[in-house]
Amino acid sequence: MPNLAGIDNFVIQPRKVVKGNTVTASGILLYKIGWISNPIMNEAVYLLVNNTELTSTITDSNGQFVFYWKPTLAGTYELMVKYKGSWAYESCQTIPVQVQVTEPSGGGGGEGGGGGQPPPDYTPYLIVGLLALGALVLWVVIRKK
Repeated sequence: MPNLAGIDNFVIQPRKVVKGNTVTASGILLYKIGWISNPIMNEAVYLLVNNTELTSTITDSNGQFVFYWKPTLAGTYELMVKYKGSWAYESCQTIPVQVQVTEPSGGGGGEGGGGGQPPPDYTPYLIVGLLALGALVLWVVIRKK
């Protein structure tokens, strides 16, 4: 009978991210003998996004794994890691963790604000324009005399 396996210290950060930025999922694949946990090394674990296998990696000598995911679309996603098991270890998976991906805030913002950069300051152009207009008016008045 295979040993009971589990994923410990499962962390996804950040859980709110701007589209195009990186989300990190990490943890440790372990098996238990009684009360003692031991790492499962050199085994494949899979990152699932909305129940679809996205990529895999191999655990290191401490059973640790790390995934880097860069979302390309805004929305809410469920991420989890799955171990398919082997002749020596049972399969296991984490519970799904939600990650909210938002659009980058940019200029404009549309209805409801949205932040972004403030509008440009046109004051220097206005001053130069008024000075040029004043000089033109002065030149016309002087020429008429």
